[in-house]
Amino acid sequence: MIKNLREFVTFQRDNGTQDGNGQYIPNWQNITNASNVPCSVEHVTGGEVRRGRQMQATATLLLRCVHPFGAFTLTTADSVSYDSRRLNIVDVYDPDETNRELHIQCKESV
Repeated sequence: MIKNLREFVTFQRDNGTQDGNGQYIPNWQNITNASNVPCSVEHVTGGEVRRGRQMQATATLLLRCVHPFGAFTLTTADSVSYDSRRLNIVDVYDPDETNRELHIQCKESV
């Protein structure tokens, strides 16, 4: 059983289009039935990497929520809106294969 479902997240899907020059323009929209989903958020890792003359910070988070029972489906192409931040989904899995919990591993580039 998941404890401490104190945070609320919104799952989003990219419905982007191409402009007149063929440039891809992302358009993140909320997934139906996937707004303000209660979950627990755990910061798993974080670090900085030097790339050339710039520092790049990354953080990995684990979201745990109640399994949606077909209300929506998540893939690694989707993202999470959490506390005014966009998180990229790395992995989505049901840890017990009982359709009770859904674990979503996310990465944030800061």
